[in-house]
Amino acid sequence: MHIELSEREQKLFDYLTVIPPDMNGAEHYLQAETLDRDEVTRVAIEYADACFCEAGDFAYKQGIPHPAGIVPDLHSTYILDVVKFLLRYGMDPNGVHEDYNIMDSLRFVDNEYLAADTLVLLLEHGGKPNLMIPGEGETLFNTLDFDVFFDAIEQYDRQRYAALVRCWMVLIGYGARCGEDKMQMFREYNSSEIFDLQKLKNHRNYYFGVTHLENDFAISIYDKKTLWEVARIR
Repeated sequence: MHIELSEREQKLFDYLTVIPPDMNGAEHYLQAETLDRDEVTRVAIEYADACFCEAGDFAYKQGIPHPAGIVPDLHSTYILDVVKFLLRYGMDPNGVHEDYNIMDSLRFVDNEYLAADTLVLLLEHGGKPNLMIPGEGETLFNTLDFDVFFDAIEQYDRQRYAALVRCWMVLIGYGARCGEDKMQMFREYNSSEIFDLQKLKNHRNYYFGVTHLENDFAISIYDKKTLWEVARIR
C-alpha cells in the first residue's frame, strides 16, 4: 500500500509525518505552492499508509497487549486532525490513485476510534460508502464486510478487530448494505420503534459481539447505554 509521491507531494508529506505534525509548516507550504486536488489526495492516502497497523505493532514491539484507548505519539494519533486539514485544501475522499483510496486504507488503522471517526468525517464530506475500489475489484463496503466476517473467528488482536468493525458500522450507518436478508433489526429498548441503522453513524454509542447461530455466526450490535441488542448482521 505505497504510493510514489512527487517531490512537491513529498514535501507536504514530510511536514505532516513529524510527530506531532507541523501544521503551520504544511499550511505555509500549501499557501506558497498551491498543490492541486489530486496531489493533496495522494498525500492523504500515503499518510494513512504511514498509520498501517501502527498501534498493534507498537504494542507488539513493547511486548505488551494492544492497549484499549488511543495510543499516543503515533502517526495514527493525529490522522483525524491531518485529514481535517487536508480536506480544507481540496482532498477528495473518493479519489483513487494507483488503486488506493483513503477510506479503504482506514481499515488498517488500529488506534481505537480514530479510523471510524475519520471515516465519518470523509463521508460527511462526500465520501461514497459503496465506492468501487479497482484494485480490490469490490466496493469499499464489500471489502470491509469480507474482512469483518473473515477475521471474526480468529481475533488475534481484539483492539485491531474492534477498529475494523467500527468502520464497518459507520459505513452501514451511511447507507452501505450487505443484503437485506442478512440484516435483522430489533425494537429499541422499552420502545416499539425498530432500530434505524442510520444511528450507527454515531458509532461510539454502540458496541458489538459475535453471536453463534445454528450453522453460522452473526455480528450483534448493542446499545451501550441500555445493553440492548439492536441489530444482528450475518
